[in-house]
Amino acid sequence: MKNAKIVNYWQIDNRKPSIKEEKGLVILPSGVGFEKYEWVRKYFDEKPEGGYFVWIRKSIKATAKVCLTIENIGVKQNLENLIVVEEGVKAKLNGSCFVCKKNLKSEHVGKTQVVLGVRSKLIIEHYHRWGGEDRVKMFTKVNVGQGAECEIKYKCLEPAKIFEKTNQVRVEDGGKVRIETKLVAENSDANLIESVDLMGDNSEAVVRLRLVGKKGGRIKARSTMTGKNKSSGHVDCMGLVVDKKAEIEVVPSLKITDDLTSLTHEAAVGRISKKKLEYLRSKGLDENEAIDLIIGGFLE
Repeated sequence: MKNAKIVNYWQIDNRKPSIKEEKGLVILPSGVGFEKYEWVRKYFDEKPEGGYFVWIRKSIKATAKVCLTIENIGVKQNLENLIVVEEGVKAKLNGSCFVCKKNLKSEHVGKTQVVLGVRSKLIIEHYHRWGGEDRVKMFTKVNVGQGAECEIKYKCLEPAKIFEKTNQVRVEDGGKVRIETKLVAENSDANLIESVDLMGDNSEAVVRLRLVGKKGGRIKARSTMTGKNKSSGHVDCMGLVVDKKAEIEVVPSLKITDDLTSLTHEAAVGRISKKKLEYLRSKGLDENEAIDLIIGGFLE
């Protein structure tokens, strides 16, 4: 909370958000953006009750920051977000969603649309931290315009009890997208669905997942990539199972519609090597310290 002054949009529970504007950046509650700008309305079925609207009109040197926090028991956040980057604009956006305590039994539902204009570039770094009784459901739709570049990095090392994350990505001519997900599941169920459509000539995509199952954590990850028109892409799914009761299932799927497209994938799920564990134990680490070190290296 002490760093609120450097956050552009900060909402606690469902209260009125704190907003700090930047030159070239319009940031508002989604409902206000819906009322103020007629063109925004095409992205929503009706006026949103919650969520944020970020309109990046000019390249910004500073990183825009959005924070959504839950601090009271039983709070449900229902958010509809919209991020729009104008033509030729370059920007970076950091997002964080977390609970202040581990026993809040909260619910966080987020629906986000990301729209990149022609030859624009956006880097999104998104961090989550939840408690063992929270429920989280996220849906993100990304449209990468002609010649645009989008990089999305998602990281959650403290999972919710129920976690669902769906990405739908469409890439136009010459567009590039890279999506990286790092997730730990512990006494929780996680379901990840990734769909990338390379629709344009010379479009490119890389999807990278690093998944860790601990102490009863269950993860299912399905990554589908479709390509045509000289596109190229790669899906990289890796899972590390730490506990005997943990489960990880990865299902990469590739589909091409012409002989000019090149799509590849690699997938592997395994347990911690006994040799690595014994080596670290011989260096003076106890078992938990050794496991944490191995997990840290895997997620890097």
